[in-house]
Amino acid sequence: MSFKEEFRKLLKERKKVDIEMPWDCNEPLHELIKFLSDNVEEATKFINTEATGDELSWISEIVVDVAERTNSRPFVDAYNKNILKHPIITKKYNLKHFGEVAESCIRDEFSKENKEKKYIAY
Repeated sequence: MSFKEEFRKLLKERKKVDIEMPWDCNEPLHELIKFLSDNVEEATKFINTEATGDELSWISEIVVDVAERTNSRPFVDAYNKNILKHPIITKKYNLKHFGEVAESCIRDEFSKENKEKKYIAY
């Protein structure tokens, strides 16, 4: 099964679950997080080339979790870039906020926190 097919199958299962279900009991949500995290390069490519606005809105609920697990700047950048292609959905579901939170989870040599740590004299 291709990445796209597997993602859409998992998303279909996620959509069947009540939105009010407690986070820790939401197995389809955790399966999506694991799938995107384990396949973050393919997920990034999918977001850049094929993800619909609806799919991005569902990814928004887990973009932070995937960012924390993978520390993938390309994944977060792809999400942030592609939500701009869907302004109505982005505004309706506040997708930009989730991208900003995911961005803050990325730890790299260019982050403000790491720059400050590099130059502290002990």
